[in-house]
Amino acid sequence: MAAGVAAVLVVAVTGAYVASPRTEGLAGEWSAPSSDGKVVAGRALVSGGNAALDLRTGKSVRLGSVAGGAATYADDRLIVSKDGRVDSVRLDASVRWTWRAPAGHVAIPLAAAAGSTLVADCPAGAGKTCRLVGLDSAGKPGWESTDAGRPVDQPEPSLPRIHAESVEGGGVLLTDPVSGRSTLQPGTSFTAVPDGPVVVPVQQGGQCVVSLFASPDPLWTQVLGPCPGGKVPEVSVSEGAVLLSWPGRTERLATDTGATLPRPTTTPVPEAVASSDGLVATRHTAASLLDPRRWGEDDHILELRDTRSREVRARLVTESPVTVLLLDRDSLVVREEGRVVRYTLED
Repeated sequence: MAAGVAAVLVVAVTGAYVASPRTEGLAGEWSAPSSDGKVVAGRALVSGGNAALDLRTGKSVRLGSVAGGAATYADDRLIVSKDGRVDSVRLDASVRWTWRAPAGHVAIPLAAAAGSTLVADCPAGAGKTCRLVGLDSAGKPGWESTDAGRPVDQPEPSLPRIHAESVEGGGVLLTDPVSGRSTLQPGTSFTAVPDGPVVVPVQQGGQCVVSLFASPDPLWTQVLGPCPGGKVPEVSVSEGAVLLSWPGRTERLATDTGATLPRPTTTPVPEAVASSDGLVATRHTAASLLDPRRWGEDDHILELRDTRSREVRARLVTESPVTVLLLDRDSLVVREEGRVVRYTLED
């Protein structure tokens, strides 16, 4: 009798073990202390106004002398502005520099590319005219221009690779942070991509025209035909595509070439917490069956599914909820019990 009961227990425990979800398809790569902050440009966790964690390498940098400044990420660098001072440090901590505007001025970073940073040097207060200064990879002024319009004082969380501003009377002025060269392009609005290019839509001769700029000259220009309703589209950029939206119509263009992309063949997953590069992350809970000390408690399960087949490619099972910070075709980065952990997806 006792032997029979034991056998039943063994079968029950074995069945529970087999049925219980476990972490699979993931290999831990690194972990680092966590902090509150915002993920910027899908690359850096920026926090505290002067610190950043590279979500790809796990390296962290901190600019202790500018605590309380306005932090932004761009060009593989943490760039912090405070009053009339700008500090820059690469995420691998290899290069640091500081630049100061004249006394009584504020400095506002506007764009960053190829090691250079475009900064607006403006009089403190209500002055409307500023000086644009191009700082090289060592933080030294390489060029400047005067009579620039005053930008907003607070920089965005991530700077674009080229500066764009709408010009009174029409047109979008684009300025390269490296050379200082500017061009005036037709248009009244633009979308600056974090750590990326600028997209300018315009209606010309009844046609919708969209151009993408990573320099003062367009990387590509697409003529899309008449603008629906006579209006330029709303623009966003996601997963290698420029999305153009009008009421009842959406177009997708490849970011690198401008070629028309097919519409997605998969439908959105309502319960998704993150998606990228053909993967979607969903989460749910299930009763813990593997640890007798936690019976009655739930495991938190994050599943990565292929967006086409809906098959589970990887699964992360934890005792506490996790927050997804980064998801791409090769890796998953989460905030997990006070740490940031990066996992690689196994083939």
